[in-house]
Amino acid sequence: MSFDEILYKIKKTAEKSSSRDIIKSNLISMIKKKFRYKKNSDKLFVMLPGWGSTLKYNVVLKKVISKKNYSFLEYEFPKEILSSNWEKTLKCFNIICDEVIKEIKELKKEHKFNTVYIVGISFGSFHACRIANNNKDITEMCLITPGHCLAETIWKGILTQKIKQGYEAKKITLKQLKKYWRGLAPENNIDNLKVKHITIIISKADQVVPFYCGNKLLNNLKKHKYNISYDINKSLGHLLTGVKFYSNPEKILFKK
Repeated sequence: MSFDEILYKIKKTAEKSSSRDIIKSNLISMIKKKFRYKKNSDKLFVMLPGWGSTLKYNVVLKKVISKKNYSFLEYEFPKEILSSNWEKTLKCFNIICDEVIKEIKELKKEHKFNTVYIVGISFGSFHACRIANNNKDITEMCLITPGHCLAETIWKGILTQKIKQGYEAKKITLKQLKKYWRGLAPENNIDNLKVKHITIIISKADQVVPFYCGNKLLNNLKKHKYNISYDINKSLGHLLTGVKFYSNPEKILFKK
């Protein structure tokens, strides 16, 4: 390799690094989060939202958690993290997961939490599985209307057809997208979960994260023989299943 080629390679590497730093700084500035510590609490609930969801969705959930004298950490992610640019989406998801993992570790160390309960709602479940895998800090996990694969969910879900069309316009197939996003797929992030218990809620009528996507994830978790509780409703669909959880989270999160 010539000296010019070496310089060119260094330049391209620096440009990629700089680009990722810009995306990271912009994304982090757009993320909204709120942490509330309850004195002497030993459990932290981490709430990862659905695509486009806001902190307002967690009003009842926060009241229930606070009433139990537990602490919570909630997030709101910009809708732009999911787009027809697969590289940008990959970087955004990885940055979010790295930041949440770091935040949990710091809070657990500072406040001596014995239990960290991560709650992934809809697209938040894609973050949740990646955050929990190989992570001894996460002890419990709840997934509401999750899917086994981000790429397949976008391809088949009714709310993400414009994003799918964007990939089709670029001649990117589902097979290619699944390859690009392999590391984001929950089915590839459940091989080494350290959690003591997993709760999953899915719906046969779900068309946003199609039922077969959530069912595939459920069956994959069963194959790993994790301690799982699950509920499959027949008719509520994606949004109403989420509403049901948000309106009465105690029934699911504190089920004996």
